[in-house]
Parts: sequence; structure tokens; C-alpha cells
Amino acid sequence: MVVSIALRGYGPATVATARVVLGAAALVLLATILRRPLPGTSAKLWAHLLPIGILSSALPFFLISWAQTFVPSAFVGLSMASIPLFTLPLAYVFAGETLNRFKVMGFGLGFLGTLILMGPEILSGGALALPRLACIGAALCYALAAILTRRCPPIDPITLAATSLVIGAVTPRFFLSTHDGL
Repeated sequence: MVVSIALRGYGPATVATARVVLGAAALVLLATILRRPLPGTSAKLWAHLLPIGILSSALPFFLISWAQTFVPSAFVGLSMASIPLFTLPLAYVFAGETLNRFKVMGFGLGFLGTLILMGPEILSGGALALPRLACIGAALCYALAAILTRRCPPIDPITLAATSLVIGAVTPRFFLSTHDGL
């Protein structure tokens, strides 16, 4: 809801960037106060941190902000119900998660419940198809970031969160600088 209010005065890239920058500033301050370690220079670690930062903040925040210029915030919130539905099959394929009949049944019920909550318009085309897909795309980004986080080399959790938000705060300047005056 706060995003839709912010979108009344600012464009989606500005709103997304502001959200990430504020979160990054708060977590960097917290990490500094708690004297958490810096992430280090391991190429393997940074190969995880960069996509985690993009997929957990920069890209989904932009997709959500852009989508909310067309669809209500309630739809965006309901779209986030699909995160676990994406995470389970991704975890099975990429993180060695085991599946049993209860997980498969839970997945099916969750999928059905999400479709019911979103209503039949999710399956219809029209002018709102792309904004709806952007919401689902944001949920997919969060699911992918969760899998990457699970596979990430050991790192302090606050350092991980702060670093991913800093990456997310820097990313829009490179990729979205042509949108709404960034």
C-alpha cells in the first residue's frame, strides 16, 4: 500500500531504488554497530552475492513498483503467495530438496488456493496481463534468491542481508537509469 502511495508522486524506478537504498542504509548501519564482518573477496561468495542482491531486491522491487502503476496493491500481495510455489520445484531441481506425496499435495493445494485468491483474471489476457506477469516475475525472483541464498557459501546473515541490499541499491543506477529520471 505504501508503494502505491509513493507512486502517486514518483516513478517506479525511483520508488524501487528508494526502498532498497533506505533498507541498505539501515542494515549497513546495523552491521557496523554490531561489528559484523565484511563479505570478503572470495569469487565464489561474490558469484552468489551479486545475483542474490539483484534477485532479492533490485529486480523484484522494480517489477512490483512498475506493476502497481496498473494493478492494485492487493493483487501484488496475493502474487507473493506464489513464492513458495516457485521455491519448492526450484529447491528440488537446484538444491537437492526431496519431494514426497505430502509436499506434492501441499504444492497442488497451494497452487489451487493461489489461483482462487487471484481470481480468473490472472488467466485472462488484456491490458493488465503484463503487469500481472511482472508481479509473478517478482515472486519468481524471490524464490530464485532463496535458492541461491541456501547454496551460498557461509556468511554472516546480517552481512548477507546488508550486502544484498547494497548490491540492489547500486544495480538500478546501471540498468534503470533511463527510467523516470534516475
